[in-house]
Amino acid sequence: MPRADPFPLPAASTSAASPEHILPFQMGRPETMKHHPMRRDLWTDPAVNTKDAKVWQEYTNNHPLSRRSINVDRVSGKKNIVPYRDISKSLDKYVNVVDDNWGSTGKGKKGKKIRRASSESDEEEQEMIITLFNSGDGCTKELRIKPSTCLRNLFNDYAEECGTPLRCLRFSFNGSTLFLSSLGRKTARDLNLTNRACISVTNILETPSSDSTEEAESPKQIKNSAKKGSGKKHQNKKKSNKSKPTIKLYETEETAKEHHSIVLSKLFEEAEPIFKVIRQRLNNLSLEKKSPKARRFSDKKRDESPTSVVYNPDTFGLGGKAGKTSYTVNVGQVENLYISIKRNSKKCISRQNAMIDLHGCTKDQALSKLDEALVDWVDTAMKGEYPWVMPVEIVCGGGNQILSEVVEGWIRGRKNVANAPKGQ
Repeated sequence: MPRADPFPLPAASTSAASPEHILPFQMGRPETMKHHPMRRDLWTDPAVNTKDAKVWQEYTNNHPLSRRSINVDRVSGKKNIVPYRDISKSLDKYVNVVDDNWGSTGKGKKGKKIRRASSESDEEEQEMIITLFNSGDGCTKELRIKPSTCLRNLFNDYAEECGTPLRCLRFSFNGSTLFLSSLGRKTARDLNLTNRACISVTNILETPSSDSTEEAESPKQIKNSAKKGSGKKHQNKKKSNKSKPTIKLYETEETAKEHHSIVLSKLFEEAEPIFKVIRQRLNNLSLEKKSPKARRFSDKKRDESPTSVVYNPDTFGLGGKAGKTSYTVNVGQVENLYISIKRNSKKCISRQNAMIDLHGCTKDQALSKLDEALVDWVDTAMKGEYPWVMPVEIVCGGGNQILSEVVEGWIRGRKNVANAPKGQ
């Protein structure tokens, strides 16, 4: 079921509310009453037909303006609605102020509109136009900024629009250069920049034209010259502009480096004789005179004369040529081939059985000799003491190392033969 209406409207007031039943918050802008958060049935006088006094009391507590229009009787405790014509003049003035703020034609005293005074901060933050004049191509651009805008932001915006790096641009105002390092963080208000102020811009990458030697004039100078006309002062000004030296600008860094090197080379050529004298004097100071070295004579007497004969024994077959002349191997049990043999175990082994000489043999003869001797070497080793291994020396000689290669291959192909450890 729908909820009961706490403030039902009377039959006479359904179409429109009478002026006496209008609440104070309705008097400002009647056409916007539909946007008010309260229900439409509460915009009429609830005292006409009120059943629930508690609801009306909550409403008056939440709306201070409506509380001002209620008269409470202390004896009976009843609430009486004061008509609109008895509301104080201060409320009427407040309604006119609200009416003026909403854009209506409310009238105050003497039939004049009551307007809200604009604050100083609004006037200061109004946007202003700054003109940037390029002296190279004569183009001008206008940018809108606020007085609190930093110059760095202004110059960055200009560089982005022109498509030129900021480091290649130079700015000046009223004849003084604006350096980003010192003035970049300062605002337009700090530099006393007014609306329509003109800042001249110079691009260092642009080369001056050979035809026109006159410097480009800013818009202010053009206006001033137009006012003066073509008089003597104007002609003198042109002459002074022509006499001013123009600064040569270089296209790239390479040309600037070349010019710098040329200037330095001229400087060094002029100072070369002076540097030569100074360098020679410093070299003379660093030189030290030294006496010749004294010859030393040793006290030791030489026993042998330089023509003494040195004994040279016969070393035939024992080396002296390139390559390996002999191999020392261990023959015997496979597990103990790499164990070093003590000197005492060699007493029972004859020197003839422990060495074989292959001088003058061919490959086949050397292999047959080694195979025949291997059987005797294994028997002798196994009949001996632990570790049942005996050393054997195989002499192959120097020469072209053919026998040396044959012996090396024969050692690799036999299980019970291995190279002896070093120092054995």
